[in-house]
Amino acid sequence: MKQSEILTSARNALKGAYPDYKVYLEDVKDNFENPCFFLGLTSVVSQENTNLYKNNCTLHITFFTEKGRVDALFLYDVKDTVTKLFRHGLQVGDRFLHFTSVSTETEGEDADIIFFNLPFIYYDADGQQDEKYLMQHIYNHYETKGDL
Repeated sequence: MKQSEILTSARNALKGAYPDYKVYLEDVKDNFENPCFFLGLTSVVSQENTNLYKNNCTLHITFFTEKGRVDALFLYDVKDTVTKLFRHGLQVGDRFLHFTSVSTETEGEDADIIFFNLPFIYYDADGQQDEKYLMQHIYNHYETKGDL
């Protein structure tokens, strides 16, 4: 599974709930329209065995409300909606990611930014298979006692 596929699925889920809001990747610094969402993904990959890799990831979602229009109840509604949207997980292609938790935090000078962190783990294989060994010959020797 590619990180771009995870981010695209998260973007599509957010656009389904908030079709009028832009969803940006975290690298956009200027000229973005509020209200909007930003997406980012951190990943730590470790090898479990020869062909299996554990991906320990966190999906980061940041919501910016309109400047000068901070409404605390609206922000709580956004928190609830996004939490409900992702609390059961996220479909990514033919796989399903289960988030271990969904945490939210409100920050910003005017308390107008919400940070969501959604950690998850998934496993990937590199596609190579160990060579399978086949038995070429089987020898059996039976001994019996008495008449059978």
